Amino acid sequence: MTPPARISLCTVSMNRLFTLKETLPGNIACSRRFPNTEIILLDYNSSDGLESWVKENCLQYIEEGILSFYRIIDPLPRYFSHAHSRNIAFRLATGNIICNVNADYHVGDNILGYVSNELPVNDPLALIADLNGADRDNIGRICLRTADFHTVGGFDESFKGYGYEDIDLSLRLKMSGVHLKYLPNTFFNNYVSHDDIRRFENSYDYHHLQRAFVRKIDPGTSSVLFLYKDGKIEAGTLIKAEDHFPSIQEGGWRKGHWNSIGNHIHIEEVGEETRTFLEDHSHNVPQLVHGEEIYREVIRSEDWNDILLRKSIIGNYQMMKNRRKSGNCRANEEGFGKGIVMKNFCEIIELK
Repeated sequence: MTPPARISLCTVSMNRLFTLKETLPGNIACSRRFPNTEIILLDYNSSDGLESWVKENCLQYIEEGILSFYRIIDPLPRYFSHAHSRNIAFRLATGNIICNVNADYHVGDNILGYVSNELPVNDPLALIADLNGADRDNIGRICLRTADFHTVGGFDESFKGYGYEDIDLSLRLKMSGVHLKYLPNTFFNNYVSHDDIRRFENSYDYHHLQRAFVRKIDPGTSSVLFLYKDGKIEAGTLIKAEDHFPSIQEGGWRKGHWNSIGNHIHIEEVGEETRTFLEDHSHNVPQLVHGEEIYREVIRSEDWNDILLRKSIIGNYQMMKNRRKSGNCRANEEGFGKGIVMKNFCEIIELK
């Protein structure tokens, strides 16, 4: 006998109260019209008053069993992990169908009705966004069976920063034999828009990167240099791949250290001799000069945000391509979504 479908809408938030105030009330109202639906909301160590807001505005829905509110208490992440936070929320879900609902998503009756009708509990099927028809804010939409999520080991927690952990999950589901079906485009564009900076303002790079420099080598190739506040560096050569997406040259990001003395910056990459760059401020944009190598500093805020976003996406994109080559559909061999959370302000739950 086929068990009834129970849908868990999973939302994680790290300082996303500004969007949840717009989306959560409507998502709760929608869920109330579908009896076998719950909302899982995970506070991933927010500092914007999310817990207090939920306590003041959502106790009724917690008592009704529509909303379950969790707050991570161990570890206390300083930076946001899309994969780890979602893995925790998905593991806490009680439904046999789980859906990722970003904090800026609006869920409508048409979406829940479609998922209820189109996603059979007994068949290996996942509903995902069509990459060719969705913009960046919709790519994270995915609904799948809880059993299939556990089979592939959840979201890969080795993915850092922003981008591709959701596409990688879809890839691994397909590799494991799960059929993928695109969600209708009519479900898209129903979200709270925001600046790109919101995507990575809780990341390590956003808080620790001090300066960034770019050197154009040819129309399709650039060398980039990131100087961190702790004296570390990352450097790499970016190339335009066949799919027109920037990719890092084989070998990935090169590591090292830097220090500044007067108007000179000394850079030592691992396994390489120290190079000394002259810091030239005679142009509109500061430059680092070493022989014929000339790096221009990234100054404009929009360029700074763009390069931070690209850095994050490029690294995860490379890992996803490596996954495709490996043929391994399972991630997180040592387990995933581990931590200790408090449920509804009172109950402690440990996820091992």
